[in-house]
Amino acid sequence: MFSNSKSPFFIIGVPRSGTTLLAVLLNNHPLIYVGKQAVGAAFTRVYQNYLELFGLDGDVRSHTTPKRLLNAFKSEDRIYRMSKTRFDNYESGDLKTLLTQACEDEAKKYGKLIWGDKTPNLYKSIPNLSFFFPHARFIHVIRDGRAVAVSHRDRQYTNLKLAMQSWKLGIITARFSGEMLGSRQYKEVIYEELLENPEHVLSEICDFLEVDFSNKMFDLNRSETATASNSYVGKHIDKNRAEKWRNKVSPKELYGIEQIAGDLLQHLGYKLEKYSSDGPFKALTPFKVVFLNLGVGLKGLFRSKQVSMVDQKLVQIERPVKTRFLGVLATIAQNFLSNKLISQFKKGKVLID
Repeated sequence: MFSNSKSPFFIIGVPRSGTTLLAVLLNNHPLIYVGKQAVGAAFTRVYQNYLELFGLDGDVRSHTTPKRLLNAFKSEDRIYRMSKTRFDNYESGDLKTLLTQACEDEAKKYGKLIWGDKTPNLYKSIPNLSFFFPHARFIHVIRDGRAVAVSHRDRQYTNLKLAMQSWKLGIITARFSGEMLGSRQYKEVIYEELLENPEHVLSEICDFLEVDFSNKMFDLNRSETATASNSYVGKHIDKNRAEKWRNKVSPKELYGIEQIAGDLLQHLGYKLEKYSSDGPFKALTPFKVVFLNLGVGLKGLFRSKQVSMVDQKLVQIERPVKTRFLGVLATIAQNFLSNKLISQFKKGKVLID
């Protein structure tokens, strides 16, 4: 049995699930550091580049795997600046230990013991991150999929049904990896429970991370993220946020998204409101996904501004015409070249997206 008291941890979840709130709360802990800028995605990029490019770029005999990976990490600025001295002086040994030590160095810069990263979409990359950090822990934040879908529609202007299907796939993907890791490395946190009983939930998380509970986590006024004028997180935990989505969705829309993921909603403890609890539940077909995505892309051509989160703050981003046009082309290419869509012609049956 290993002690993972200094192992890094990753806060994951489908975007708009409450991962930012949890990151701010944990960063207030005297021993835990969670930076504003996500680093986890950089680790996954290195992994993908190694698998897809390193063997094809140049002479494969010229460098060993550790040497190539080390150079790749040093080329990722967010990773390299965590511990430049360690990377520059590294010659041989356990590269995975070096990465863990680099994370520890980053935490120590802020007087903390444990380094954490908040990158919601990393639920897709748990196996990749586990390759570099065998003892890493993952905190999976789960929120009512209906609230997530409504939030995506209002903030990202996507389609409700697409957002709901994406939520379902994301939860299933993360849970599959979590079952492989086990309870020492994977923990689920229900967003609504965090809002309703934050002390209990945060106490359990502290036990998971092997640190003592601290009331300082609740002092959101200490956080620059919560006190800025364009803050993404409020100055206090608002229990009412859990139910705000209900006034933003019609009965017909609610029926449609519960039909897609009502089974998973019930499995997680959420109660259906419009669709039959007995089902049948049906995912969107790949053809339907293509059609809805094209509609979202075409609407996006006429939207020059979009609100996004940057360093845990809300900012308005200008979207030039060229960017919008290329985005539509990328959507078309992604959807029409999708393996799920192609499989419809080969097998003649609908797959769950």
